[in-house]
Amino acid sequence: MGFGLLFFGFMMMLDTGWTVSETYGIGLDVFPDILGYICMYRSMKHLRKSSKDLNIFAWITVALSILGGVLLVGQIAASVMRFVYPAGLEDAGLFIMICGYVKNPIMLAAILFLTSGLKEVANSVGLYPLAKKTTVVSVVSSLYYLIQSVFTVTSAGNIAVPSFVFFGAALLFYVQLIMMLALIFSYYRQVGYEGEDTSVKEHPLEKLRKKLKNAANEEDDDD
Repeated sequence: MGFGLLFFGFMMMLDTGWTVSETYGIGLDVFPDILGYICMYRSMKHLRKSSKDLNIFAWITVALSILGGVLLVGQIAASVMRFVYPAGLEDAGLFIMICGYVKNPIMLAAILFLTSGLKEVANSVGLYPLAKKTTVVSVVSSLYYLIQSVFTVTSAGNIAVPSFVFFGAALLFYVQLIMMLALIFSYYRQVGYEGEDTSVKEHPLEKLRKKLKNAANEEDDDD
């Protein structure tokens, strides 16, 4: 639970799989997004108590899980249609595109509430540099999903977009995902481990220093 599951949930956002139809932009993902959304929801079991924004994020992941399930059914149906009813691929592609229209704005809201809640947690325990890092990640990730939301509108209106813009957006996806994963790992290390409430963990070197100090005090007492 906790930040470990949140990390795994975002890892599932990687688009790796098979192309069903290049013409209609249909693919089948090896890591279905629905699994990532479910992990994100489960990660909030304890964390959602620390912030109202994290609680809202948890409910947003419920909506994303439902949408992810619908999208997965559409992708599987399209994969079957490729062999038994190729004429239906156009309708399947339209259905999947509509799911994209809905998913990107919801993901944008999810990122904003998640990072806002994480900043609140970091500030509450005095980790101000971590809170500032969260702000940077929030801006970069929000920018990506905002761009994706605009792309869905331009594609629906058959508005031409330069290829380098698509390339830049694809690159931004990996940049913001890596930044998000690194951020969550920082919270895992500095704030709390699996299933624990959000309290600052004692650094291992600090534990060692205290042990050595206690050992020295015991020797002084013996003397």
